[in-house]
Amino acid sequence: MGLAMCLGAIAPSLAADAPAVAPVPQLPVNDFARFPLLRDVVMSPDGKYLAGSYEVDQTAGTNSKFQLIVFALPSLKVTARLNFAPWHMPGLITWVGSTRLVVSENKVTGSLAAEQPTGDIIALNADG
Repeated sequence: MGLAMCLGAIAPSLAADAPAVAPVPQLPVNDFARFPLLRDVVMSPDGKYLAGSYEVDQTAGTNSKFQLIVFALPSLKVTARLNFAPWHMPGLITWVGSTRLVVSENKVTGSLAAEQPTGDIIALNADG
């Protein structure tokens, strides 16, 4: 009982000495529910480039437009950008050299359906 009374007397003074904590901003719920804009990122064999599938606009649903995008490291400057037709997107991205990559093309059939390969293969250099 004596210990509880001592702690009860000390607690208000400890709370007054504690620094004020700023409120943490809340993250919007939709940030956790939407698909990522950049996905399937692959690093070049020499570590100088990143290539990935970039969704230009998610608001269009299955009419979204996709690009293959290549970034130089460490600056993250865009060095190449390849636009795909509506309902088409980059598939498997494979580096075949330090500056050359090969990409398969997939067709999007629905917002939650798996992409289907078209059989088309595209090759390009990391610098466009």
